[in-house]
Amino acid sequence: MQDDYKTLTLIGDESFSKVRTVTNKKTGVTRVVRIIKKEELYKPLLFDKKFNNFKALEHPNLNKIIDIYDDTLNYYFVSDFIKGGDLFTSLSKRKNRFTE
Repeated sequence: MQDDYKTLTLIGDESFSKVRTVTNKKTGVTRVVRIIKKEELYKPLLFDKKFNNFKALEHPNLNKIIDIYDDTLNYYFVSDFIKGGDLFTSLSKRKNRFTE
């Protein structure tokens, strides 16, 4: 991943992963990378196969996974950077709550 992307700022630190902004070295496009430690996963090989399938998904309501990398310690999932924060925070700030 380091060959293709320059790591920028930490924007999320969750219990099982970290989220950072990155810039593509060739295009200059800002993206997001989710870094997940392999030791935190129950079955890393199964996890690897499932996320390679997610890379093929395309839908207007899904954040597209652009690239997937791994090394001996981590998985790196590069996806589009969408400004405005995460969905949970956005929904929790709504005045009109959902009924279901």
